[in-house]
Amino acid sequence: MPPKSTAQIHAELSKKESTLLEDFMWVYGVFALARPNFNECPSLGAKGLHEWAKEHQDRFYERFISITSKMVDGDVSEQEIERQTDELAGDISQLLDGCLPASPQDSAGEPGVPPADSPTVSGGQAGEGDMLADL
Repeated sequence: MPPKSTAQIHAELSKKESTLLEDFMWVYGVFALARPNFNECPSLGAKGLHEWAKEHQDRFYERFISITSKMVDGDVSEQEIERQTDELAGDISQLLDGCLPASPQDSAGEPGVPPADSPTVSGGQAGEGDMLADL
C-alpha cells in the first residue's frame, strides 16, 4: 500500500479527539522516532504539537514535565487545565493554519468549534518558543 499523503493523514486525524495529556503523552512516546506512525496519532492537535516540539525540544520537555506533574499530582484546577487547553488549542490551530492547504470547508469551520477570533478561544500571537509559556 502506498504511503498516505499529508492531506489524507490530516483528514483522518481531524476526525479524532483526545485530551491535552493524551496528545503530550503520544508526542513524548514518539519524539525520538525519525518517522512516527501518524496512524496511531491521537489527534490533529497532537500532530501539530509534534511538529512544534521538533523545533522547540527544550521547551517541549519543560512543558511536558510541567503539565504531566501538575495533572498527576492534582495541583491544577479543572478551570486552569481548561484554560491551558484552550490556549494551546489556539496556538496549535495557528500552527496548523500555516501547514494545511486551504479548502472551501475552512470558511464554515468545524461544527461545535468556535472560530479562532471567538472570545472563547485564546487567539494571542505567540512568539516563537513562547507557544506554551504559560502552561
